[in-house]
Amino acid sequence: MKILVVDRNSDQIETICRGLSLSGYTNISAHNCDEAREVLRNDSDNSINLVITDIAAENSRNGLDLIENILEERPAIKIIVTTGLKEIPGIEKIRKLGIPVLRKPFSHENLGDSIRTLFMEESRESA
Repeated sequence: MKILVVDRNSDQIETICRGLSLSGYTNISAHNCDEAREVLRNDSDNSINLVITDIAAENSRNGLDLIENILEERPAIKIIVTTGLKEIPGIEKIRKLGIPVLRKPFSHENLGDSIRTLFMEESRESA
């Protein structure tokens, strides 16, 4: 499984990617929504299965914009939202879409559980 991690904080990216690597996942990172869109556009073999994105705004854009873009262009990709914010922009829409939200700080175990749950639900739906 290949995972795209999107966060404006380099330390967060490093921590998340390290945990994903230790769990056997291949990962790639982006520091903002524009970089993430570019990574997804260049994923010509559709090898990215999951995007883990911070919802926090950057340069007048936020993770909700990226989520909407992914759902429109690559609906098969699963999404997990992370946040350290008390008030989450677009939370109603995120919940309606069934996208899990992890509050920072979270453990590698919490992230791993969220990934497994997300893909178990997918395998049940396709069975």
